[in-house]
Amino acid sequence: MRILNNEKNIINIIQFGVIIPILIFSLLITYIVIEQKNIALKEEIDTLRNQFLNKNKINTANEVQRVVDSINYEISKSEESLKIFLKEKVYEAHQIATNIYNHESNLTEDGHSHSKEHIFDTIKHALSGMIYNNGRGYIFIDDINGVNLLQPLNKDIEGQNLLEYRDAKGYQYMKKIADIVK
Repeated sequence: MRILNNEKNIINIIQFGVIIPILIFSLLITYIVIEQKNIALKEEIDTLRNQFLNKNKINTANEVQRVVDSINYEISKSEESLKIFLKEKVYEAHQIATNIYNHESNLTEDGHSHSKEHIFDTIKHALSGMIYNNGRGYIFIDDINGVNLLQPLNKDIEGQNLLEYRDAKGYQYMKKIADIVK
């Protein structure tokens, strides 16, 4: 019986001896294939993520540039519109001053004309009311030497010489205007 038992053991070893290594080998191969697939999948996920992020960065940059261009266009259009508006206001003020000067310079009924001071005061009075753009725009008068003659929003500086005045950035706007006029 012992021989029979040994034979049975040998047959069992042969039967299971082949199956167990095959199972172990199959499990090992399956594990290796799954790990390689996981690595490839992670690499593909990283690639897709980077492509997505780069595409969105480009799209965002393009959209920001489009908005910046639109804002710059609106600013340019607004500045041009403002220049035209201000030019019209200056021409309007000049026309008013010219009309007053021509009217006041004519001889009165008694054969006298008004003094230059009276004419200038009348012009100042008429132009001091030209305030527009919600109080941010107004007509002012400075002489060629930088003396402020009309400042409707700040009467304290009327009569002062502003030729050497510097704004917050150090710019001498009165000197520049006087140079342009000269």
